[in-house]
Amino acid sequence: MQREKEICAKSQSVDSIKQTITTYETKIEELETQIQILFSEKNDLETKVEETLQDSGIGDLSHMHLI
Repeated sequence: MQREKEICAKSQSVDSIKQTITTYETKIEELETQIQILFSEKNDLETKVEETLQDSGIGDLSHMHLI
């Protein structure tokens, strides 16, 4: 009987850990998606800045790193 209780407790522990892992994996995927969106927005803004500078005659700033 004691052995069955131990096995049941370990099984519940494993299930809990699996659920925690699943939760964190989902959060990681959400954060990766947000990072991709932000990188895309950053690239779009850098392109717009570069185009604006070229249109204004300031020139190419490819040697500079924009934040």
